[in-house]
Amino acid sequence: MNPDYKEIGKNIRLMRIRHGISQSELAQRLDVSQTHMSNLEHGRVSVSLRCRYAAWQCFTGTCCTGSK
Repeated sequence: MNPDYKEIGKNIRLMRIRHGISQSELAQRLDVSQTHMSNLEHGRVSVSLRCRYAAWQCFTGTCCTGSK
């Protein structure tokens, strides 16, 4: 079964908004461009495990910056 990237992106967007984080700020924290962040949120590109984990860290308060 393939992941539903549109659903994953929708959830990332909802969590970002709930946490009051701008798209640009989340992109910086995930170390991706704002354009790529938009594409992730709209399900136009796949979401890597690294990005999903980094987003989870940001939403649970364990993320500080976009460092690798």
